Amino acid sequence: MKWNIAALTAAAFACAAQADVIITNLPSSDSTQSAFLQDGRIKAMGFHMGNEDFQLENVIIRLDADSTAVDPLIRIYDDNGGAPGTLIDTMIDPAFVGIGPADWTFTPSASVTLSAGATYWLVVYNDGGGNIDWKAGSTTPAGPHATHVGGLFSVSSGPNPPLTGNSSILNSYEVNGSTGDCACAADLTGGCETNTNDFFAFLALYQAQDPAADFSPGGGINTNDFFAYLAAYQADLNNPDCPG
Repeated sequence: MKWNIAALTAAAFACAAQADVIITNLPSSDSTQSAFLQDGRIKAMGFHMGNEDFQLENVIIRLDADSTAVDPLIRIYDDNGGAPGTLIDTMIDPAFVGIGPADWTFTPSASVTLSAGATYWLVVYNDGGGNIDWKAGSTTPAGPHATHVGGLFSVSSGPNPPLTGNSSILNSYEVNGSTGDCACAADLTGGCETNTNDFFAFLALYQAQDPAADFSPGGGINTNDFFAYLAAYQADLNNPDCPG
């Protein structure tokens, strides 16, 4: 059987849980900035979830780097009395996007559920050399699924998150998530079910080095994605919601 790679790619993205903006104040006007987030200088922005759970897909942050030596440390914490509490995830850095202001997309290192009615903190720090500014503007973060709860800033606590020091600077970011409408992660051919057609569809995508075959963190298509898909496929076969 010959597979239409373009059609498979479209089907793969259609079958995936639909991503949605949870909260954002992008695009940024870059009118103000929280400068030099390193050497102890660290910033947190908080948001409160609405009435629906979401799986965290990615976080987009407006950063201004002055060197290729920067190493953004982006973390998600739960809330403890109006400040970051327990660390939930340290996010995966994207490929370096160059010197100057740019939107950087960070992905979770593991499955992260943003629970309805809960408050979370996005904490940004530079763990490398050079300087990072977390750009900001005049727009308060808002969205259909979360509300802004404020910011915290410290000149000395990093890399530990700031627990005091209210900051009115509206740093620019976006949180995206999915509701997980289709629980069958290995479904590549539609219908929200997983069977051998999906396995052979993955093989075609994998051989073509298509982005739809990227099932593991880090980018690129390699054996990690092959084994990650096998794990997802086996999990689907054991899931009563994904009939074969």
